[in-house]
Amino acid sequence: MNKFSDICVGVAVFNGDKTLKRTLESLKNQSFKNLQVIISDDCSNDKSIEIINEYLDICDNFKFFQNKKNIGMFANQKKIFSLSNSNYFAWVNQDDYKDVTFFEKCYAKLELNPNAVLASANTAVVDKNTNQIMHVNTIKSLDGIKEVDIRYKRLIKNFEDTIIYSLFRSETLKKTDLWININGSANKLIYELSLHGPFLNINEKLSYYYGMGLLNRPN
Repeated sequence: MNKFSDICVGVAVFNGDKTLKRTLESLKNQSFKNLQVIISDDCSNDKSIEIINEYLDICDNFKFFQNKKNIGMFANQKKIFSLSNSNYFAWVNQDDYKDVTFFEKCYAKLELNPNAVLASANTAVVDKNTNQIMHVNTIKSLDGIKEVDIRYKRLIKNFEDTIIYSLFRSETLKKTDLWININGSANKLIYELSLHGPFLNINEKLSYYYGMGLLNRPN
């Protein structure tokens, strides 16, 4: 188990050399300092390892693990959490990035709300081909809702899959199945977490998620 930190951030990597530097740079520059970054590479055959090594040389809080064989995204995400040792945990995609204040602001909000299970900020969904913001996801309708039935119904009505890249309370994550090997694994985890306590929203654009957009996806 790794050294205790207030926050651990997990980055699962597989052939991410086109965007990985931007992601790691955003984590290196976070204003919240008691933060550990755990990187697990799943047998990349591009320049990902070279990029990771650049950051290991300059960031004492970055820890690196390399899988001996490819285990797949779900197992890799689950492995990273098992390596963490912190009050709070977050997954960050190899092609996404966070504003430098993201973890500081999420941490502060969770500390003020001990029953909450996660804190999220408004998330810009960016077209990875054009680099243009397509829309901004928010969970304002869920912010601080204490009644589990109301929270669950609002989540159904206003679901955002980018919630999976929030800052989570680690003790609550341990009560879930985490990522399992099914389609929609992340979505299942979000719904499972909604049964455990309130979600918190920071009404600022502090997170950036890169996707293809509906029109560019395969049928």
